[in-house]
Amino acid sequence: MDAKRRGLLISWISRILLFLLAAFFFLFSLDVFPENGPYTAEVWLGFFMHNVFTIALLLLLLVVWRWEALGGLLLLVIGVFMIYFFGGFSGMFHEGRWILVLSPVLIGVLLITKSLTKKQHRKTSV
Repeated sequence: MDAKRRGLLISWISRILLFLLAAFFFLFSLDVFPENGPYTAEVWLGFFMHNVFTIALLLLLLVVWRWEALGGLLLLVIGVFMIYFFGGFSGMFHEGRWILVLSPVLIGVLLITKSLTKKQHRKTSV
């Protein structure tokens, strides 16, 4: 597989993984709706508040689509923020949370690696 096809494959894999991560967080927001209760404005506001991070990930997907290196860097920052938010620096970080935290870090590393190899490929081909 040549470098151009490999880069395209990495781009699409990272985009799909980011979309799946947003969908995964969206599933957690569905617990806001009561089983038999009315759907009041308070319920819809709670649903929106639960989806703020999902909306941010989808907006980040738009950034990744255009500027992969910037999106990768932002995903790394989000991963570090998530470690802090979930208590990773306080010693109260449980093993099950690594899936949530390492997902954006893995996608960010994929995007940055792809961007760096693309730049190196340009330098060697010129």
